[in-house]
Amino acid sequence: MPALANSFSDSADRRPVEQRRWWWEGFISDVYSPPVVALPIDALAAWLAGGGKAWWLAGLHYVLGALVPLLYILWLYRRGRIDDLHLPNRRDRIGPF
Repeated sequence: MPALANSFSDSADRRPVEQRRWWWEGFISDVYSPPVVALPIDALAAWLAGGGKAWWLAGLHYVLGALVPLLYILWLYRRGRIDDLHLPNRRDRIGPF
């Protein structure tokens, strides 16, 4: 991994741009991934709506909108159909989206 001082220079890393990975790219991708972001947002929405049926709908939204796509991506990864869980290649994103 190149040093931070060299991270802004094109000559620091000879790999093509699409193959470069910096430490913060993975961190940001993990923190802002739909399964991580959707859970507190769904919980907040259900709480603000007053509970009851709202919690059930928030849970359904979370399962269908975040967990099912995540499980599908993990299945593709285990089968070897994708190379990276972060889906950097556009052709890999078609199924989960």
